[in-house]
Amino acid sequence: MSKLLRFDYVVVGGGSAGAVLAARLSEDPSKSVLLLEAGSAFRPSEAPQSVRDASNLAPDPELMWDDNAERPPNAPFELRARVLGGGSSINATNFSRAFPSDFARWTARGLAGWSYEVVLPYYKKMETDNHGDPSLHGHSGPVRVRRVDYSEMTPSHAAFIETAKALGFPEIDDLNGPEKFGAGRLPMNNENGTRLSTALTYLTDEVWRRDNLTIRGQTIVDTVRFEQRRATGVQLVGGEEIDAETVILAAGTIGSGALLLRSGVGPAADLAGLGIPVVADLPVGQHYMEQPASLVLHATTPGKLGATEPAVSVILVARSGGRQDGPPDLHVLPTLMAGVVGPSEKGRAISINVAVPRPEDDSRGRLTLASRDPRIPPNIEFGLLRNPKDLEKLSDCVELARRIAATKPFSDHFNEEISPGPKVRSREEIRSFLREYVQTYIGHMTSSAPMGPDDDPRAVVDENGKVRRVDGLYAGDASIMPDVPSVATNPTVILMAEIVADRVKAARANNGQARVRTEAISTP
Repeated sequence: MSKLLRFDYVVVGGGSAGAVLAARLSEDPSKSVLLLEAGSAFRPSEAPQSVRDASNLAPDPELMWDDNAERPPNAPFELRARVLGGGSSINATNFSRAFPSDFARWTARGLAGWSYEVVLPYYKKMETDNHGDPSLHGHSGPVRVRRVDYSEMTPSHAAFIETAKALGFPEIDDLNGPEKFGAGRLPMNNENGTRLSTALTYLTDEVWRRDNLTIRGQTIVDTVRFEQRRATGVQLVGGEEIDAETVILAAGTIGSGALLLRSGVGPAADLAGLGIPVVADLPVGQHYMEQPASLVLHATTPGKLGATEPAVSVILVARSGGRQDGPPDLHVLPTLMAGVVGPSEKGRAISINVAVPRPEDDSRGRLTLASRDPRIPPNIEFGLLRNPKDLEKLSDCVELARRIAATKPFSDHFNEEISPGPKVRSREEIRSFLREYVQTYIGHMTSSAPMGPDDDPRAVVDENGKVRRVDGLYAGDASIMPDVPSVATNPTVILMAEIVADRVKAARANNGQARVRTEAISTP
């Protein structure tokens, strides 16, 4: 069994969060950093075309974990990237910020240091976005953010905006600004057809050249190693051990949750069932959360549809139940699809994706180990629509999507509805359809190891990302979100990694005493 030299920091997982953590922690040349990625790792100039191509919404199976092989027909599923940059290397590049109300909900539960006023400078720090109110946006961050210009928007997406306005929804100029209700162009992290993942924007060639940073791909971590209750490093599949002063998990909601469980951090009863010695009895995996979703699919022809790129560029954020105020909780997002779909002989379709991005707090699932083998996917009980209110919200969203689809000029771009289809018309028929066919808003899983204050029974980590009841172990990805925010999660994952990186640095500077940073940071 070989052993590497000791590192100050070992970051497990090179995805959206891990790339950020490795880049920020290695800014201090006196600290050695090792980034371990289970999939392929590459310099920006060597990134696979499927990773670079922002128009590619069909991830290469070679870059994915095979989590769905045993999935029953029609069951919910997740896509989990296994490549440097993680979800940011395969996603649709939606770069929407979480709402102020999301952070207000977190702080209302007693979570210190996560108010909107504290996190806003970090959103600004990570972006270059010259749209909208300049005081709300960063202008020198690593991730460049843009909106599709009206001149390059597809005819069907332009018609979607016009139809939403005709139905009384306001047009939003900046979805990352103060206006949140209505239809508008998505903020997107792509440029000249390139998906600006964290693998390209944080792990630049200059960062790769740092003497104190080692990036290692095709490396699966089996467990975190402990001496008593202190993390001392990691053990890889195959037995290799790596020593570390601090271990930081960034393997995503599924990966980080499963790694904690394999390492003896989790519910004692579950661990005992697999013969795993308990290091810390914590509710890992017990409050898993996702956003329920479905789609309203229409057949069309190339002549009616027109241009198909960009496939994603606009969205409607709306309120359920006819509410006139409060945060929006419905998404209607048209996506252009190619390929033979249903009865469409011409091989084109418009998919109107519908989702409840902010489900009720008790619509939670559970993540448990199927095996101690890290190559075997964990079991996921999704918990979608567990609260009946979410079924009503998603039904509202289907009805709203159908209303938009029946209205000109958007309706001019397609033919018959394929799904849910003509046999699903009444409210009860819609509910029945959704109960059977509900899916996830792909890639937005959270909360397998949520943050919380000392008295929060759900909390696995504290407000700094430090795993409770142990030392030397942090998590800094979507697993630590207390619940799912009201948007696509990737930008907030990057935000959390930025914040956790600062707090890990502060803890080390204070001789291991964690410190919550509650004041705003300064940004250029």
